[in-house]
Amino acid sequence: MTKQAHQRCKILSTSTAPNNDVIIRVEYKELAESVLPGQYVHLSIDESIEQGCIAYVMGVDQKQAQVSLYLSALNSINLDLSQKNQLWISLAKGEAFPQPEFSNLLLILADELGLASVIFLSQFLSAGKTQSRALVFLYSESQFPFSAQPSRFLVPNMLPGVIAACPLLEDRKIPSRLASSEFLPGCYQGSITEFIHEWDSDYINDKDMTILISGQSTFVRSLELLSDEFKGKKHVVELPVC
Repeated sequence: MTKQAHQRCKILSTSTAPNNDVIIRVEYKELAESVLPGQYVHLSIDESIEQGCIAYVMGVDQKQAQVSLYLSALNSINLDLSQKNQLWISLAKGEAFPQPEFSNLLLILADELGLASVIFLSQFLSAGKTQSRALVFLYSESQFPFSAQPSRFLVPNMLPGVIAACPLLEDRKIPSRLASSEFLPGCYQGSITEFIHEWDSDYINDKDMTILISGQSTFVRSLELLSDEFKGKKHVVELPVC
């Protein structure tokens, strides 16, 4: 039997990020059982799913058949979630991250759009499905969709003063550092490319390292030449913008 392309789902909860993006939690058994880190969905207030918005999957609870979705502030306004308790949601779309190999060294780079996929991937890493060592660098043009905190983890040869981290990744024992075009306390001011070029690290020459990149096309393109400098493997998840 062919799976239904989309399904009407109950909204269980909504919460707002500091930059007014929205996280919604829905009940969707088929999606919870099949979606992988890096994938996204289309959603709509009615059955016209092809005209719907894009939401990025940031976590699942298979036992409860629940999925957490990340929506931009603009998308959430268009959907008017305050007036809805159900949404039409597609099955998973897009390319997923490969499952990290045993003892793999991961350098994960993402922008605001790719953050959800990194959070979802961290769920796999922290659950013990792999013994990979991971380090995450996140970039935002301005404000991050979370309240940054000083990292509890040392990163070899990290630039002085670059101490801000993503709290959820910290809780999952994954070190992270933040970069932004604006001045934000504890963050590197500049692009991810500039950040890595200033960061003197053995990661770049480690053949066992895999670089994972997630974000919109402009972010991904800006990192193509940089990632060619690394000796390890590379995998890119390019996310569409609604």
